[in-house]
Amino acid sequence: MSVTKHPISSFQELESAADDSDEIHFKLGGHQWLLVDDGNPATPESKTLIDCDDPDRSQDFANTEEFISCQIDGQDLADCWEQMSEVAAWNVQFESLEEFVQAIEDGCEIQFSLGNTAFNLGDDSDQRVYRQLTYRVQEEGQERLEIKKFKDLDQLLSFEIAGKPLSKLWQKMRNVDYG
Repeated sequence: MSVTKHPISSFQELESAADDSDEIHFKLGGHQWLLVDDGNPATPESKTLIDCDDPDRSQDFANTEEFISCQIDGQDLADCWEQMSEVAAWNVQFESLEEFVQAIEDGCEIQFSLGNTAFNLGDDSDQRVYRQLTYRVQEEGQERLEIKKFKDLDQLLSFEIAGKPLSKLWQKMRNVDYG
């Protein structure tokens, strides 16, 4: 895995990075804060803001808009901007196709984003197939959960997303998390 850090120098950049980054780190009021994207399309809350010094003060958000309009200690996030320091976006990615395949073969649950879609690659709940890929699909204004099941690694790696096989997309994966 490789981690890339990008400093954020404006509130507009923070808003954009909240959509595109795996994690956002910042200091505010003497506390270290962390915004993480859970990357799991099956959960309604997709982002969590954590006070690393007091995890009980965590807040969950369904989307970036909710995060951007949140309050910390009774103050709107936008109003906190001038007091924030060390604001940076962190992106985590696989370093190679081999690393991605090894994580699959090790049986890891892998969460990642491609474009604006979050994917979760995990074990099949009924244990009848090799792995299953879960994601949300928007059609005609409706959102539904899609589950694709694969009988082996070759079928999984040849599954196409936006016209490209998964084996060719590992470099474009964002919000990567596995374990």
